[in-house]
Amino acid sequence: MKPSRMRSLWACCSTFVLVWATSAPLASAEPLASFSGRVFQTDRAAPRAGVVVSLIDESGARVAESLPSRTDGSFDVGGPHAGSYAVRVEAPEGVFVAAERIRLAQGANPPMALELRQARLSAAEKQGFGQPAGSRTTEYIIAGVVALAGLFVIFELSDDDDEEPATVVTN
Repeated sequence: MKPSRMRSLWACCSTFVLVWATSAPLASAEPLASFSGRVFQTDRAAPRAGVVVSLIDESGARVAESLPSRTDGSFDVGGPHAGSYAVRVEAPEGVFVAAERIRLAQGANPPMALELRQARLSAAEKQGFGQPAGSRTTEYIIAGVVALAGLFVIFELSDDDDEEPATVVTN
């Protein structure tokens, strides 16, 4: 690779990294919500320890989850953005999904009491509740790698004024 191409490639990479690094704080400046509460058995009195509460977005991706609930059944889900979510509770005996979606506002939201009660779900209701959390950072990294690979191919295939034309020898 010629030095001029290497400098061009370096300049493109540096520009991409600079743009990505300065835009990352803007993405995290979106309003965040807090979600907490307690998990109870079906009697609505006995707290349930050791279960994980997750928030599922409109696309079916898990966006945030709590640590296992404490002995008093309390849980905290940190850092979701304000919006509408399905609530999912994972316990040793299975997965429980709230019948209705919740709407979280920016900032602190009132604590919620969750009761673990079994109900039959249709196949449509079960769809999307087992997907792992998506990561915007991973998506940006993949897009950046693809863009850089495309630039590299373009630089390699483009004509360079410094190259000498091929000579044809005839007898």
